[in-house]
Amino acid sequence: MIMPILERGDIYFLQRVAIPTIRGEEEVILDKFTLILQSGRMFLKAKEVDVVFGTTSKKRMVKNFPTDVIIKKGESDLPRKTKFICSKVYLIPKDHFYGLTKYCTLCEGIMAKIDKVLIEGLCINLESIRKMLELKYEN
Repeated sequence: MIMPILERGDIYFLQRVAIPTIRGEEEVILDKFTLILQSGRMFLKAKEVDVVFGTTSKKRMVKNFPTDVIIKKGESDLPRKTKFICSKVYLIPKDHFYGLTKYCTLCEGIMAKIDKVLIEGLCINLESIRKMLELKYEN
């Protein structure tokens, strides 16, 4: 089996992912489009990767939150309307991707929407980041 090179914006279809919980149990996630959030040289040697999961469940499409990004059929190469739930980022082992083929890659415009809701959903204060960067580059 070949390990694919995981790139930010790539989507894979994972059939079963077991994720450890805080209580030492496992949360099993079945049949999900999985969006890769990281890539680049510094992540090549990492054993895990940050992802968000997408759902095509009609039941889950009914209720929308500000941290959801809905991609309509035709906006990407996904086979149907898919909602990426960006309120929770998962760190999963890269070995879940062995032997898989990339399903598709999201365009920069959709990834910009994903970035925006991730920043809001994770309560990242952009103003404090700007100030840190200003201080760092002033010196």
